[in-house]
Amino acid sequence: MINEKKDKKSKYPKRTVVYRDFSEDFDGGNLKEKKIDKSYKYERKSIFSKIFALALYRVILPPIAFIYTKFFSRDRYIGKKNFRKYTKSGVFVYGNHTQAAADAFTPNMLTFPRYCHVVISSKNFSLPVLGPILPLAGGIPLPTELSAVRNFTSAIKARCERGNTVVIYPEAHLWPYCPFVRPFSSGSFDYPVKLGKPVFVMTRVYKKRMMGIGSDVYIDGPIYPDTDIPVREAAWALAERVRSVMEGRLALSDVRVIEYVKAEECDTSSAGASAEAASDGE
Repeated sequence: MINEKKDKKSKYPKRTVVYRDFSEDFDGGNLKEKKIDKSYKYERKSIFSKIFALALYRVILPPIAFIYTKFFSRDRYIGKKNFRKYTKSGVFVYGNHTQAAADAFTPNMLTFPRYCHVVISSKNFSLPVLGPILPLAGGIPLPTELSAVRNFTSAIKARCERGNTVVIYPEAHLWPYCPFVRPFSSGSFDYPVKLGKPVFVMTRVYKKRMMGIGSDVYIDGPIYPDTDIPVREAAWALAERVRSVMEGRLALSDVRVIEYVKAEECDTSSAGASAEAASDGE
């Protein structure tokens, strides 16, 4: 359960969120997961689907993404020029997951007009209006059943080999404005190792702007996986390098919008305060 406490003493952080473990989602809604098994079609081959996907990605989404990232999340990109040199041959991008809409729109702004695909949770299919069209907009849903894993992996490989960018948020869960890197497994780093593709790190760093809070989005890389060692070792090493880059960039933030506090620390603090109060009362 989400436990939020307003911070009335100062403007920032605006509130404190108490969490129990890193598997929690703070997306603001109770979205239901859609079943993704072997029957799910990752490739839409009908002519209608292809035409609609083209119109959606090249005509409809770009102005929406531009307006949102320019005036709402107030993105400023650092490293975009170097990154775009590699987007024709297929790359993987790993980012910290701290915004709902912006994390969907920012990759589009970085790669346009080339296709970009974002690995998403099937919970996003429950979103009104947007949910059903996400696959045509570049979304690749994570399997919820083991039977879909092979098709999912094939979809990742096919898109990368077509020279597209694949974006993965390895923290998996949305924590708005989170100022630190949460744990992520090395499993999602197998793909660039097996395909021998370069990796870029996309870190959203929150900064004070004249009109409020904005995002400095750093794109660091390329980082090449070590293909001379076993896949698991290479994936783990790659994950650690990505984590290190993210942590270095997040240290550049000059504001904390939301403070995340572990429940145990909160409980310990409360217990200590109660004990002190009891002692004073004796």
